[in-house]
Amino acid sequence: MDQLQAYLDYLQFERGLSPLTVKHYRRDLDLLLSLKAELKFEIDLPALQTTHIRRCIATLHSRGLGGKSIARHLSGWRGYFEYLVKRMVLSATPAMICVPPKRPRPCPRRCLWIKQ
Repeated sequence: MDQLQAYLDYLQFERGLSPLTVKHYRRDLDLLLSLKAELKFEIDLPALQTTHIRRCIATLHSRGLGGKSIARHLSGWRGYFEYLVKRMVLSATPAMICVPPKRPRPCPRRCLWIKQ
C-alpha cells in the first residue's frame, strides 16, 4: 500500500473522519500531485521541499484562487506531511512555514449611528 492511501486510511479508520472529509483530503492531495506534474517536479511527493510547496501556492494564486481556498488546500497538504513526520518517513514538514496569500479585506462600512 502506498503512503498516500495509508494516510487516507489513517484519516478514516484511526481518526474517525467521515468519508466526505476523507474525500476532500484526497482532492487536496490530488491537486498537489497534479501541480507537481504540471510544474515538472521530478521527485516523489514525500520528497517535496518548501520551495516546491511555495511554487504550487504561487501557481494556484496566479490562477485566481483566493487566499481562503489556498489556505484550505495548504491545510490538507500539511496534514499529509505531518503524518509522514509521525511515521518517521520525513524529518520535517516542508509545508509548515508556507503561508497562503492574504485575503483582501473589504472596506469598513460607515456606522449607521454616526450622523452625517
